[in-house]
Amino acid sequence: MKHLFFLFILLCAPLSALTEFPSPEEALAATRSDGRCIMLNFTGTDWCTACIHLRTEILDSEEFNKAMNDKLVLVEVDYPRSPELVQKISPEERKKREALLISYRAEGLPYAVLLDAQGYPFATLSGTSRTTADYLPRLEKAFETLRARNEALNRAQGLTGPDYARALADALNLLPEACRDKYPDLLQKITENDPNDTLGYRRYYRGSEARIRRMAELRELLATFRGQFEPRLIRGHIAALDEFLSQENLDAGVRQEALRAKADSYAFLRDIPSMLRTMKEAHAVSPESRTGKKLEQNIRYTEDVILPMWQESQKAPSVHP
Repeated sequence: MKHLFFLFILLCAPLSALTEFPSPEEALAATRSDGRCIMLNFTGTDWCTACIHLRTEILDSEEFNKAMNDKLVLVEVDYPRSPELVQKISPEERKKREALLISYRAEGLPYAVLLDAQGYPFATLSGTSRTTADYLPRLEKAFETLRARNEALNRAQGLTGPDYARALADALNLLPEACRDKYPDLLQKITENDPNDTLGYRRYYRGSEARIRRMAELRELLATFRGQFEPRLIRGHIAALDEFLSQENLDAGVRQEALRAKADSYAFLRDIPSMLRTMKEAHAVSPESRTGKKLEQNIRYTEDVILPMWQESQKAPSVHP
């Protein structure tokens, strides 16, 4: 019976688990020798239903394994919420994971980043798909980007000066915005061969440290607002956000998040015109981002439903006792 029990366990276990490593550093030690890519899977294992679906129904499926086992290894980067799981992660590790999430401009979970065998990112995937068959084409498109990047870098060899800088920039332009500042050697070469920054790549050369620092500042600022709903205090929140937004060279994602928070503050004041104006300003920063698309939906709903109701309420005569 004991042997039958273990046989049952083996039969029920996933046949499809990718090779998995606990950290990107350990994954790199393997991929540098075998050429596989790394999938960083940013997830919330104890609260995010879409994350759980992605892992159990797609990443752990036999179909996914057959397609990707010789191409990918997996690193799961978890952001749990239950106290017992959070306590198992050291404060230093939590801070490291938070910085990684900010660095790759994740706007929600699940979120995946694909790295080549040397650790350079080349694709990001937001959300999940209904089935493995729906998700696999997204990965194949990512590998097409990797091939195109490599071909562009090969074409850059032998060039010099501005032509070399332009060819390297063309290669990086194939990648998502979140991946471009993770190529320090190429960015240095672009900067050296494009001293006037005609290609606009100097901002990537500065790296993601400034973005991480600014996003941390914003989150600390927003944390001081929680639970404060008096109009006087909310106006103070808006003034603090305006001061934050006045900083030069603020990353687009950070600016959009700060403007979204400002719009929320106007909502608490029931200042619907200012809320709508600020949402539009936030949307204009990055319309194609995940936040931008959510804002687009909110803007339409506000224009079609909320604003007319607010305008009607302004016509109603005030009642005095």
